[in-house]
Amino acid sequence: MCARFSFEYDLPAEAEAVYRYFLEIENISTAWPPEIEMRYISREDDVYVVGFKLLGQRYTARFRIEELGGFRMYHETVDFPFGKLRHWITVEPREGGWSKLEEVLELRSWNPFAGNIFRRILEYRRQSIMHAFGVSEPPAYRDPF
Repeated sequence: MCARFSFEYDLPAEAEAVYRYFLEIENISTAWPPEIEMRYISREDDVYVVGFKLLGQRYTARFRIEELGGFRMYHETVDFPFGKLRHWITVEPREGGWSKLEEVLELRSWNPFAGNIFRRILEYRRQSIMHAFGVSEPPAYRDPF
């Protein structure tokens, strides 16, 4: 199963600030639903280790961040319990100190339910990021189960 998700939104911040938000690993715990308890654990060279809870079980995942130049980056899981996750981020400067943020996420999973679960999590995450930049109400997450 392969699920692909695309998001595009404008944020009232300079491109550098938006880009930096995604480089600061500590922001990971605020962008994901609290029920998932996403947290940064450690860094081993260029690999980040995070922990999270899903469907009542605790997991860890490892991923790399590659800066592509400009305000573009790519995240890829090295070890993810639900398959392979790839994430492209592009930030473009806009007039008046705003930025356009484009994200593409691709999940390849053996689990046929992973796409639907991940979609709900990403909808929360998108609204959480918008809230962090002051353009959205605080998000609400509904556990699909």
